[in-house]
Amino acid sequence: MSLAPEILQRVAAIRDDRANGASFLAREAALAMREAAARSQAADTAALLAEQAELAKLLMAARPAMASVYNMVFRLQKAISNQKTLDRESARRYITATTDAAIKESLEAVGAIARHGASLLAHDRSVLTHSYSATVRAVLEAALRDNPNLEVVVTRSGAGRTGERTVRELAAAGRRITFIDDTAMCLALESVDRVLVGADRICADGTLVNGVGTCPLAMAARRYEVPLYCCCETLKFDPRVTGDTVELEEQDPAAVAAPGALPPGVTVKNPCFDLTPRVLLYGIITEKGLIAAADLKTYLN
Repeated sequence: MSLAPEILQRVAAIRDDRANGASFLAREAALAMREAAARSQAADTAALLAEQAELAKLLMAARPAMASVYNMVFRLQKAISNQKTLDRESARRYITATTDAAIKESLEAVGAIARHGASLLAHDRSVLTHSYSATVRAVLEAALRDNPNLEVVVTRSGAGRTGERTVRELAAAGRRITFIDDTAMCLALESVDRVLVGADRICADGTLVNGVGTCPLAMAARRYEVPLYCCCETLKFDPRVTGDTVELEEQDPAAVAAPGALPPGVTVKNPCFDLTPRVLLYGIITEKGLIAAADLKTYLN
């Protein structure tokens, strides 16, 4: 059995995407399952469900550090695999409806997080963020509507410079933005009220997997007594792994040093993510509200 080339291209796009966050890619995975059902030439329900199972396996392996991609596909596939008694067209309609509902639920979760986060920032003068997150951006946009004098400090965010995307998207609305290099984090923390970051995964022990640089930022925030909050859907909670067993990803080392720029024998690494211990988090802003870091294990187990 083989999937259509267009579907395999969708899987490859998710695998290779280094511009978008985990929630967006989880919704892209759901769309891939929807499109696969729509394009399917399967002769019967069994063949259609087999195609979905094959695609689900590829999608769940595409971004191992992003729990929301795995969780989204796993939950969809579990529901879809139980529809063996439907005829082929009814099964196709079920897949469409189920993936659409999952995407809608994810978008609504981001909206709820934005409202909860904006309430938290209502009286702040400044907030710092690191590593591009569409969820954090939604929080900041909502906060700026209610608190237009809020200053947003954005870090460069590593070799990938994802902070520039945050700046462009917020500045488009004429917002008050300050852009700094990652090495200036400590200077900025002397004057900001709060730190917001996104998440690619919250592990079973409460370890946060997020864009590289998040851990040193969290350590510095603790030193300067600035509360650091993570903004993420509960879809990113992953009870399968802990901080010491999670698989991380790396990017092209050429973003750190051009090939041939350093002496022979020097190994260049460009990790995508790092690990921030739960004890450095003040809380998690989810669609269900604020979860104190100390209470996080209750939600993960």
